[in-house]
Amino acid sequence: MDLNKNTMSKTIKIALALFIIVGLLFPLTQQSQEPLEGSVLIRYDLSGGIAGINDKLSILDNGEGLLVSDTSLNKGSLEEEDLDILKRALEQGDYKIEKRSLLKRIIEEIKGPPCCDLLFSSFVIQEGNRSVEIEPVNEITAIVDALYSELKQ
Repeated sequence: MDLNKNTMSKTIKIALALFIIVGLLFPLTQQSQEPLEGSVLIRYDLSGGIAGINDKLSILDNGEGLLVSDTSLNKGSLEEEDLDILKRALEQGDYKIEKRSLLKRIIEEIKGPPCCDLLFSSFVIQEGNRSVEIEPVNEITAIVDALYSELKQ
């Protein structure tokens, strides 16, 4: 009987040590972000779903894009024409300020068409010293979605 207890104790210690080593070598979340060189024009956040998505895409005023997720960090850039369209749309105010609370959006998603995977997305810009969630026009959405798709691959 003592032999079984001793063997089990060693097995538990080895399993715990392996668990700690694997946790240190392969963290579940991104620990660091690269510093951004420029100011953020718009940020696109996508979260939720059965897979636990938590992605944040920041597009800078110089056209650089940085996609940070729980498992990766990807960089890319917009074409000059797309950057000009995006800047012009934001400068002209081609968006509405999002006035629904997160709770209201969750309730609307639940009441919506039946779905097995609730995803929440938002577009955020800076207005002065505060972040403001917006409902963008098609041009803004198309440009941001295209860069997100490119960096997500």
